[in-house]
Amino acid sequence: TKGSKMRSDIFMQDDNFLNEIEILAVETGIWNCEFRYQPETGSAEDGLSGVVGDNFGEFPMFVSGSNIPNALSQVQDIANFVVSRFLDKHRFIIKEEIRARSNMTFRSLDTRPSRPHVDVDKEHYVFLYYVNDSDGDTIVYDQKYTGSEYDQSDLTIFKKITPKAGSAVIFDGSRYHTNYSNQKNNFRFIINMNLKLIGG
Repeated sequence: TKGSKMRSDIFMQDDNFLNEIEILAVETGIWNCEFRYQPETGSAEDGLSGVVGDNFGEFPMFVSGSNIPNALSQVQDIANFVVSRFLDKHRFIIKEEIRARSNMTFRSLDTRPSRPHVDVDKEHYVFLYYVNDSDGDTIVYDQKYTGSEYDQSDLTIFKKITPKAGSAVIFDGSRYHTNYSNQKNNFRFIINMNLKLIGG
């Protein structure tokens, strides 16, 4: 486990909070969810951007769940199980669950990341759970959403996470983040939750 005590600018990663049976059960459950097509991960529908530049790809993906705050989601039960195990281990308590969804991206030869974004325009934490082993790193940037515009040259990398089945990260949701497309693996599945935590 890597991380620090809970505070607004948290970053914590844990690869060992579920056992192998649970990891497989989560993957099976996500495969059985009903996904819908979303044309571009860099679109306005997929969060708030405010980052300009040419060096970003727009990757189609399938989504199960909703971007609408507090909407019920097909992945809700699975996501709640995963995040509760993570937070119980690290002794955090959820104050509010803003959304829960799962993203499935397909193999692409585009080597650019998608456009950096934040998920919702309110104080929150991002919880990402990696459902399967894959390439397509998640990038979390030093820069935070303020409503001002950033040029791509302004961005500097805070953390880079390679997807590993059973691994999860939590971080301050005001940080811009994005991901590279998976070029080797056919599918890349994650669970994405936005949370408010007691004491955070």
